Amino acid sequence: MSNSEQQSLFHCFCREIAKHTKISESMIKHIVKTKLGNVKTASFKMSGMVFYESEPMSVTKYKPFDQNLTEHDHAHNLISMNALIESIQAWASTDLGLQLASINEVKV
Repeated sequence: MSNSEQQSLFHCFCREIAKHTKISESMIKHIVKTKLGNVKTASFKMSGMVFYESEPMSVTKYKPFDQNLTEHDHAHNLISMNALIESIQAWASTDLGLQLASINEVKV
């Protein structure tokens, strides 16, 4: 659904953040997808206890741009891959002091 350039950019940005923070790339991807991206949360009850399970959406499932999002996507507060990339750039800049290239500057 999302195009290969956006997916490559996601991986490139996560790699750069991992180098900058000295945290593994897989952990950075997990943090980005759970804190900035689309997450599906389910709850279930067992033996009188309620359990919550959250699962981040795979980057291959994102729609490329906001105009590709459906009414259903908006109702569930889903974001596009473009919005995720912009959020990664903003987070890296403001919280990590890391300037990532703009989408137009990167050749992937």
